[in-house]
Amino acid sequence: MPDPPADPLTVALTVYQCGPAWSTPALRRWYASADVEGDCDARVRHVGHITAWMAWPDPVRVDPVPEELRFVLQTAFEPRTGKLHPAVDQLISSPNIARTSAVLAITDWELAPPWRGLGLAGLLMSATVERFRSQARLAACRISPVQFDTSSTDEAQAAATRVGAILERYGWQRWRGLHVIDTQADALVDATLDVLQRGEPR
Repeated sequence: MPDPPADPLTVALTVYQCGPAWSTPALRRWYASADVEGDCDARVRHVGHITAWMAWPDPVRVDPVPEELRFVLQTAFEPRTGKLHPAVDQLISSPNIARTSAVLAITDWELAPPWRGLGLAGLLMSATVERFRSQARLAACRISPVQFDTSSTDEAQAAATRVGAILERYGWQRWRGLHVIDTQADALVDATLDVLQRGEPR
Protein backbone atom coordinates (compact mmCIF):
# COMPACT_ATOMS: atom_id res chain seq x y z
CA MET A 1 0.00 0.00 0.00
CA PRO A 2 1.43 3.42 -0.93
CA ASP A 3 2.19 6.08 1.66
CA PRO A 4 -0.59 8.62 2.22
CA PRO A 5 0.00 12.07 0.70
CA ALA A 6 -0.37 13.66 4.16
CA ASP A 7 -0.70 12.52 7.75
CA PRO A 8 -4.16 10.85 8.07
CA LEU A 9 -4.35 12.01 11.70
CA THR A 10 -4.50 15.63 10.49
CA VAL A 11 -7.65 15.01 8.45
CA ALA A 12 -10.68 16.93 9.76
CA LEU A 13 -14.28 16.08 8.94
CA THR A 14 -16.72 18.97 8.46
CA VAL A 15 -20.44 18.12 8.40
CA TYR A 16 -22.98 20.75 7.47
CA GLN A 17 -26.55 21.14 6.24
CA CYS A 18 -27.75 23.56 3.60
CA GLY A 19 -31.42 24.28 2.98
CA PRO A 20 -34.24 26.84 3.13
CA ALA A 21 -33.78 29.43 5.86
CA TRP A 22 -37.48 29.95 6.62
CA SER A 23 -39.01 26.49 6.40
CA THR A 24 -38.51 22.96 7.68
CA PRO A 25 -38.26 20.60 4.69
CA ALA A 26 -39.37 16.98 4.95
CA LEU A 27 -35.99 16.01 3.53
CA ARG A 28 -32.74 17.66 4.52
CA ARG A 29 -29.54 17.40 2.52
CA TRP A 30 -26.25 17.15 4.40
CA TYR A 31 -22.67 17.38 3.24
CA ALA A 32 -19.49 16.00 4.77
CA SER A 33 -16.03 17.05 3.64
CA ALA A 34 -12.75 15.54 4.81
CA ASP A 35 -9.75 17.85 4.47
CA VAL A 36 -6.22 18.04 5.80
CA GLU A 37 -5.64 20.71 8.43
CA GLY A 38 -2.32 22.50 8.73
CA ASP A 39 0.52 22.67 6.24
CA CYS A 40 0.30 20.40 3.23
CA ASP A 41 0.40 20.48 -0.54
CA ALA A 42 -2.80 22.20 -1.70
CA ARG A 43 -3.23 19.50 -4.33
CA VAL A 44 -3.83 16.85 -1.65
CA ARG A 45 -5.67 18.92 0.97
CA HIS A 46 -9.14 17.66 0.01
CA VAL A 47 -9.50 14.00 0.99
CA GLY A 48 -13.08 13.23 0.07
CA HIS A 49 -16.73 14.15 0.41
CA ILE A 50 -20.14 12.65 1.04
CA THR A 51 -23.66 13.85 0.26
CA ALA A 52 -26.54 12.45 2.31
CA TRP A 53 -30.23 13.12 2.88
CA MET A 54 -32.04 12.83 6.19
CA ALA A 55 -35.51 11.36 5.66
CA TRP A 56 -38.20 11.00 8.30
CA PRO A 57 -41.29 8.72 8.26
CA ASP A 58 -44.06 9.53 5.77
CA PRO A 59 -41.69 10.08 2.82
CA VAL A 60 -44.72 9.65 0.56
CA ARG A 61 -45.62 13.21 1.53
CA VAL A 62 -42.48 14.52 -0.11
CA ASP A 63 -43.35 15.69 -3.60
CA PRO A 64 -41.38 15.43 -5.70
CA VAL A 65 -38.90 12.93 -4.28
CA PRO A 66 -35.34 13.59 -5.55
CA GLU A 67 -34.54 10.93 -8.12
CA GLU A 68 -31.38 9.81 -6.34
CA LEU A 69 -33.46 9.03 -3.24
CA ARG A 70 -36.39 7.27 -4.84
CA PHE A 71 -35.12 3.69 -4.58
CA VAL A 72 -33.87 4.12 -1.01
CA LEU A 73 -37.14 5.62 0.24
CA GLN A 74 -39.34 3.15 -1.59
CA THR A 75 -37.32 0.26 -0.16
CA ALA A 76 -36.67 1.41 3.42
CA PHE A 77 -40.17 2.74 4.11
CA GLU A 78 -43.56 1.09 3.73
CA PRO A 79 -45.47 3.10 1.11
CA ARG A 80 -48.88 2.67 2.74
CA THR A 81 -47.89 3.68 6.26
CA GLY A 82 -44.76 5.74 5.70
CA LYS A 83 -43.09 3.85 8.55
CA LEU A 84 -39.71 2.17 8.47
CA HIS A 85 -40.03 -1.28 6.92
CA PRO A 86 -40.31 -3.80 9.81
CA ALA A 87 -37.85 -6.19 8.17
CA VAL A 88 -35.04 -3.63 8.05
CA ASP A 89 -35.99 -2.35 11.50
CA GLN A 90 -35.51 -5.84 12.87
CA LEU A 91 -32.31 -6.33 10.91
CA ILE A 92 -30.56 -3.36 12.49
CA SER A 93 -32.42 -3.23 15.80
CA SER A 94 -30.48 -2.25 18.92
CA PRO A 95 -32.17 -3.57 22.10
CA ASN A 96 -33.57 -1.11 24.63
CA ILE A 97 -32.80 1.97 22.56
CA ALA A 98 -35.74 4.21 21.69
CA ARG A 99 -34.77 6.35 18.74
CA THR A 100 -36.09 8.23 15.78
CA SER A 101 -37.10 6.38 12.63
CA ALA A 102 -35.11 8.77 10.46
CA VAL A 103 -32.93 7.32 7.72
CA LEU A 104 -29.66 8.83 6.55
CA ALA A 105 -29.60 8.08 2.83
CA ILE A 106 -26.15 8.48 1.32
CA THR A 107 -26.25 9.37 -2.36
CA ASP A 108 -22.69 10.48 -3.19
CA TRP A 109 -19.41 9.20 -1.78
CA GLU A 110 -16.01 9.92 -3.30
CA LEU A 111 -12.35 10.12 -2.38
CA ALA A 112 -10.01 12.57 -4.11
CA PRO A 113 -7.61 10.75 -6.49
CA PRO A 114 -4.44 11.25 -4.36
CA TRP A 115 -6.17 9.50 -1.43
CA ARG A 116 -7.48 6.44 -3.23
CA GLY A 117 -6.09 2.97 -2.62
CA LEU A 118 -5.25 3.67 1.04
CA GLY A 119 -8.22 2.00 2.72
CA LEU A 120 -9.82 5.31 3.65
CA ALA A 121 -13.10 5.04 1.75
CA GLY A 122 -14.87 2.88 4.33
CA LEU A 123 -13.37 4.90 7.16
CA LEU A 124 -14.70 8.16 5.73
CA MET A 125 -18.16 6.64 5.39
CA SER A 126 -18.03 5.25 8.94
CA ALA A 127 -16.85 8.52 10.45
CA THR A 128 -19.62 10.44 8.69
CA VAL A 129 -22.43 8.07 9.68
CA GLU A 130 -21.18 8.02 13.27
CA ARG A 131 -21.80 11.78 13.46
CA PHE A 132 -25.52 11.12 12.92
CA ARG A 133 -25.99 8.41 15.53
CA SER A 134 -28.21 10.64 17.68
CA GLN A 135 -30.35 11.78 14.73
CA ALA A 136 -30.86 8.79 12.43
CA ARG A 137 -32.12 5.24 13.02
CA LEU A 138 -29.99 3.80 10.27
CA ALA A 139 -27.88 4.76 7.29
CA ALA A 140 -28.58 3.36 3.85
CA CYS A 141 -27.10 3.62 0.39
CA ARG A 142 -27.61 1.96 -2.96
CA ILE A 143 -24.63 0.64 -4.88
CA SER A 144 -25.47 -0.11 -8.49
CA PRO A 145 -23.29 -0.71 -11.58
CA VAL A 146 -25.10 2.14 -13.35
CA GLN A 147 -23.47 4.57 -10.89
CA PHE A 148 -20.01 3.84 -12.28
CA ASP A 149 -18.68 5.52 -15.40
CA THR A 150 -16.76 2.65 -16.97
CA SER A 151 -16.17 1.38 -20.48
CA SER A 152 -17.98 -1.93 -19.99
CA THR A 153 -20.79 -3.55 -18.03
CA ASP A 154 -18.35 -6.04 -16.49
CA GLU A 155 -16.13 -3.25 -15.19
CA ALA A 156 -19.11 -1.44 -13.70
CA GLN A 157 -20.28 -4.62 -11.99
CA ALA A 158 -16.79 -5.25 -10.64
CA ALA A 159 -16.63 -1.70 -9.28
CA ALA A 160 -20.01 -2.06 -7.57
CA THR A 161 -18.94 -5.37 -6.04
CA ARG A 162 -15.69 -3.83 -4.81
CA VAL A 163 -17.44 -0.88 -3.18
CA GLY A 164 -20.03 -3.15 -1.57
CA ALA A 165 -17.25 -5.28 -0.10
CA ILE A 166 -15.63 -2.16 1.38
CA LEU A 167 -18.85 -1.25 3.17
CA GLU A 168 -19.42 -4.80 4.40
CA ARG A 169 -15.93 -4.79 5.85
CA TYR A 170 -17.09 -1.94 8.09
CA GLY A 171 -20.30 -3.54 9.30
CA TRP A 172 -22.80 -2.68 6.55
CA GLN A 173 -25.34 -5.35 5.58
CA ARG A 174 -27.02 -6.04 2.26
CA TRP A 175 -30.79 -5.78 2.28
CA ARG A 176 -33.09 -5.71 -0.76
CA GLY A 177 -30.68 -3.88 -3.02
CA LEU A 178 -29.44 -1.52 -0.31
CA HIS A 179 -26.51 -1.50 2.06
CA VAL A 180 -27.67 -0.56 5.56
CA ILE A 181 -26.12 -0.11 8.99
CA ASP A 182 -27.46 0.72 12.44
CA THR A 183 -26.09 4.11 13.45
CA GLN A 184 -25.42 2.64 16.91
CA ALA A 185 -23.22 -0.13 15.50
CA ASP A 186 -19.93 -0.62 17.32
CA ALA A 187 -18.29 -1.13 13.92
CA LEU A 188 -18.62 2.59 13.17
CA VAL A 189 -16.70 3.58 16.28
CA ASP A 190 -14.20 0.74 15.90
CA ALA A 191 -13.35 1.91 12.37
CA THR A 192 -12.32 5.38 13.47
CA LEU A 193 -10.55 4.15 16.59
CA ASP A 194 -8.46 1.88 14.39
CA VAL A 195 -6.93 4.90 12.66
CA LEU A 196 -6.07 6.53 15.99
CA GLN A 197 -4.54 3.38 17.42
CA ARG A 198 -2.49 2.49 14.35
CA GLY A 199 -1.66 6.04 13.28
CA GLU A 200 -2.41 5.20 9.67
CA PRO A 201 -5.24 3.80 7.53
CA ARG A 202 -5.30 0.05 7.27
